[in-house]
Formats: sequence, structure tokens, C-alpha cells
Amino acid sequence: MQLGLYIIGGSIVERDAGKLYNTCTVWAPNGSLIGRHRKIHLFTMNIEAAHGGGVQFDEGAVLTAGSELTVVKIGQHKVGIGICHDKRFEELARIYRNLGCSMLVYPSAFCICQGPMHWELLQRARATDNHCLAATQQSIRTLSPVDFDMVEQVRRQITIHQQRRTDVYAKARADS
Repeated sequence: MQLGLYIIGGSIVERDAGKLYNTCTVWAPNGSLIGRHRKIHLFTMNIEAAHGGGVQFDEGAVLTAGSELTVVKIGQHKVGIGICHDKRFEELARIYRNLGCSMLVYPSAFCICQGPMHWELLQRARATDNHCLAATQQSIRTLSPVDFDMVEQVRRQITIHQQRRTDVYAKARADS
């Protein structure tokens, strides 16, 4: 508690009611558990040998997908939690933004056959699309202080959230 640090520790395999989940836990400075996120989007890939791979992977063969969003308060700020492959889904980040999150955190590992070309791109896309800070972490590191004021400044200056045309989007969904 001396340092006042929050710990976003993910991910671990969690067993609950006979099922296994890929889980990220969030801890307050006093040591209390303030959040538990179960990975919503389980990773599946099949890179055919003819395309430089011959690699298959399916988290769903072992793990159960989570079904709830996780928003925690860190100080006065809401933070949305995802795990690794969850960051590929803009809809999840958009919902977190709509819930008032100013930061998205995705503890992650990536497959060497496809991860490096997507890692930074996806992090930047989630941050840019939603005017949020986005953090992905693959290993334990010391991070510098987070500037939440910058998020609010950008949101005031470039008001894309208010400019969204949900009326047009809803019509397009209805027409398809």
C-alpha cells in the first residue's frame, strides 16, 4: 500500500465449476481483488503449410470463453480490461468507451507466426478509434505514470464520439 500501485495481473488459467478460463485479475493498492476478466474471444488459427505455416491452435479446445465485460476504477478513471485476442475486436473497445473508460488494458502474449505484424497496429487502432489510452503487456515491466488528462484533452478537441452516425449504422445493419 506504500506505493499506491494497482496491479493488472494477467493472464492465468482459472478453474471454476469444472471449466477453465483465461483470466486477468486486477488488484487495488490495499491488496483487494477489484476485477476479474475472463477472456471473451478465444484465439483460433489454422495457417496452412502451403502458406508458410502448418500451424493450428484452438484455445476453445481447452478453455471456456468469458461472457462479461470488466470495468475497474483506478483512482477516478474507468479502465476496460481484455486479454490478448480480445483486442482484435473493435466492438469490445467501443463498448468500453461508451461505458466511460479512458484506458483499455490487454495483457497479452502473441503467436510468433502472426503476432508481431499485428501487435502495435491493434494497440494503436483501439486507442485511436476510441480516444483511449491502450496498453498491452507481454511481460512484467515498470511503466511510467499514465496521463489521463491527455485523453480528456483529445476527446474535447476531436469529438469523434459525438460525430458517430449511429442512425446510419443501424439502418445498414437492418438492410443487410
